[in-house]
Amino acid sequence: MPRMSSATFGTFSKCMLPALRLGFIVAPDWALRSLISAKNCMDWHCPTPVQMGVARFIAEGHLERHVRRLRRIYKERRELILNCLQADLSQWLTPISSGYGLHVAAQARTRQDMDRVSETLLREQIKVHAFSRYYLGAPAKTG
Repeated sequence: MPRMSSATFGTFSKCMLPALRLGFIVAPDWALRSLISAKNCMDWHCPTPVQMGVARFIAEGHLERHVRRLRRIYKERRELILNCLQADLSQWLTPISSGYGLHVAAQARTRQDMDRVSETLLREQIKVHAFSRYYLGAPAKTG
C-alpha cells in the first residue's frame, strides 16, 4: 500500500498577484494520475506563458526574496496597527490575538454599529470590515 502523505496546495494570489489566477498542488505520487485526470476534465490547460514566467521567477530565487521582503513589511504594518489599537483605540477596541494571515481583528468594548464605523472610515480611505460581514445571522460580537 502506498504511503499516505498529504498534498500541499495554494495560489500565487497573495504572495504575487491575484490577476495571475494561478494555483499549484504538490501532490504525492499516488494522487497524480487522478489529479491530472480531474484537471483535464475541468478545463484542460492553464496559460503556458504565465506558468513558465512564474516557474522562472521561482527558479531564479525572486519569489523567495519577494516573500521574505513582504513578510518583513507586513510584520511591521501589523505591529504598527496593533500598537495603534493599544495606544489610541484601547478605550473602544480590544485586539484579538492571532498569529495568522495579514489581518488584525479587534472586538468592540461596547455595542457599536461597526458597519457605520466602516463606512465612515472608508470615506477617509481606511478600509476595514465589520464582524457582521462574517456572520450568517445576527452577529454575536461586534468589532
